[in-house]
Amino acid sequence: PLGLSGRAIHMVHTYNFEPVGNDSTQIKLEVNAIGEIDKNLPDIVDRVWYHFLFEQFKPYMEKVAKSKR
Repeated sequence: PLGLSGRAIHMVHTYNFEPVGNDSTQIKLEVNAIGEIDKNLPDIVDRVWYHFLFEQFKPYMEKVAKSKR
């Protein structure tokens, strides 16, 4: 799945939440991997996380925040 099938990779993802101002939070994602890593892997991982964080999670959180106003 996610462009990584068929590869022997172990990945650890760490989320760091930091307050920004009085009403916002910045999420910083740290990804560490070991295994069958080639030169294309960083781009694949970046695209996957962009999809989840910016195309899915961010709009969802904006919708939740708007509904609570």
